[in-house]
Amino acid sequence: MKKFLFFTMFLLVAASAGAETVYLKSGATATGKIVEKNDKSVVIDIGGATVTYYNDEIDRIDATAPAAAPVAAVPAASAVSAAQPVVPSGPISQAKHDLIMKFVDVFGTRASMKANFDQMMSSLSPEEAAKLRNAFSVEEIIELLVPLYDKYFTESDLAAYVTFYGSTDGKKLVATIPQIMLGSVEISAKYFEAHMPEEFKKGMAPRAAAPVAPVAPAVPAAPAEQK
Repeated sequence: MKKFLFFTMFLLVAASAGAETVYLKSGATATGKIVEKNDKSVVIDIGGATVTYYNDEIDRIDATAPAAAPVAAVPAASAVSAAQPVVPSGPISQAKHDLIMKFVDVFGTRASMKANFDQMMSSLSPEEAAKLRNAFSVEEIIELLVPLYDKYFTESDLAAYVTFYGSTDGKKLVATIPQIMLGSVEISAKYFEAHMPEEFKKGMAPRAAAPVAPVAPAVPAAPAEQK
C-alpha cells in the first residue's frame, strides 16, 4: 500500500523543480536533485526517494535543464474561490470538458504527469516498468480529475485561465513556480535547523527537524479580460 501511495504522490507532484537531469545511455532520463556524486556513481533524490546511477550507464548530466511545469489539480485564484467550490448544475458539458482539457495542457499538468511517470519508470527494471506501463495510464488519471476541476471552476473561470496561462506571462509564471518552491523548501529547512531548540534536537537524525515543504506560492488569478 505504501508503494502505491508513493507512486501516486510522485506522479502528481512535480519533483523535478530546479533539478538536474541525468541522461542514461539506455535513452532513459531521471530528473531530481543530486545529493551525492563521486568518481563511481551519482545519487539523485527523485520525489523523496534516492536512486543511484553508476558512471558507466550515464551519458551526461544537465544541471541547467528547465524545470518541469508544476502539477496542480486546482490552482487557487483566490482564497474565497478555493474554499467555496462551484456547485455543478448537472453532467459536465462537452464544452466545459474541452476547456478543462485545454487548461490541463496550458498549465503543464499533463506534460508534468507524463514526465514524472517516465522518470519513475526509468528507475525500475525493464520488466517492472513494462508491467506498470500496461497497468497505469496518465490519460485515464487526467480523465478522473475532470470532475474535480468541474467542482471548483466555472466555464468562464476556465476560459480566463486558458487565456492567461497560454500567454507569455502565464507561461513564465508556470515555469518559475517550481524554482520558487524548491528555494522555499531549502530556505525553510535551514531556518528550522538554525532555530530548533537543543532539547528538540536530541535523538534526531541530521536534518530531521526540517519542515514539510511550504505551501506553494499563490497563483494569481487570470485577468478578467485578455486582449
